[in-house]
Amino acid sequence: ITLAPSPSTNQDASRVALEPLPGYRKIKPMVFAGLFPCDGGQAGFEQLREALGRLVLSDASLHFEPVHSTAMGFGFHCGYLGMLHMDIVQERIEREYNLDVITSAPTVVYRVSERDAHDGSVISATKLVSSAAALPNPARIAQIEEPMARVEIA
Repeated sequence: ITLAPSPSTNQDASRVALEPLPGYRKIKPMVFAGLFPCDGGQAGFEQLREALGRLVLSDASLHFEPVHSTAMGFGFHCGYLGMLHMDIVQERIEREYNLDVITSAPTVVYRVSERDAHDGSVISATKLVSSAAALPNPARIAQIEEPMARVEIA
């Protein structure tokens, strides 16, 4: 099931391959946070991994990958559609799987432009960073951009 990303176009295997239906784009998480089991042990980590794996089956917009924090131990770096989605996932883990979890402060993806270490010129390639730990050396940062939305409510 994990090999069939949502949204995707599914068909009978006996037919010629179809083009994906137009208008669908890959789901892109906008808010990231760490999710750690309260007990901090290997058993809690495995239970949380299983719970997240089951949640992904019904919520394809949830993304997670294992991470280790010196303060919190083993957990997961999770990507959500927004703050409400993050709260719902945490609530479901606590209610449906009876797991106590700690959520780190949420962050967004920053686009970082770096300076060349030798001549100080700005490197054309930008780097996407979703946690402060992944930021480059401050002396090499030329510019940091964060996502913003221009919204008009009528």
